[in-house]
Amino acid sequence: MYYIILVLYWYSLFFFFFLFVKDSIIFSYFRKRKNMRGVSPLYYYNKMEEYSWENFLNDKLLATNQVSAAGLASEEDGVVYECVATPDENNPDFDKWSLFYKEDYDIEIEDENGNKTTKTITEGQTILTMFNEGYAPDGIWLGGTKYQFINMEKGLEYEGYSFDVATCAKLKGGMHIIKVGGGHILIVLYDEEKEQDRGKQILKALKMLKN
Repeated sequence: MYYIILVLYWYSLFFFFFLFVKDSIIFSYFRKRKNMRGVSPLYYYNKMEEYSWENFLNDKLLATNQVSAAGLASEEDGVVYECVATPDENNPDFDKWSLFYKEDYDIEIEDENGNKTTKTITEGQTILTMFNEGYAPDGIWLGGTKYQFINMEKGLEYEGYSFDVATCAKLKGGMHIIKVGGGHILIVLYDEEKEQDRGKQILKALKMLKN
């Protein structure tokens, strides 16, 4: 009789413990899902180890033919760590990274009085400065190319998500730089000679982030 009571005691203890743990896990799951509303979808793609960033950019952006290249940079240093680009048929030695990165280099700046000075460009820093200060007097530099800063729209709402979006331009092209959260910055390039429209490009980028 004693052993039966002991078994029933441990069984009931285990049963109530299981109910408590089960409810705690379920509650934590739904609480986490609730708190994740509005978080950039890049967060979820980051959890999919079998789905590389390169595939992500290829499938969601380059395949639309509305962008010529796309890259992901870190919010810590602004440096691009993954990129894709449409091959240059006229250049067999084309390297996609040449569009997104170049080691520090010097440029010559001329002030309003005609005085010239030399400034060292760290490309990732020009992106971070733009987001932090809201302007870029010396332009945004990427792959050794200067882009003119056009405007910045902070907190742009798009179907339940919020993004900081900067628009930059160069001759016959330009780019959008989008801070998407989760430590990521999305950079999307367009080429007007390939009939890629700046307005359509930003819509494709935002739609990609939403889907």
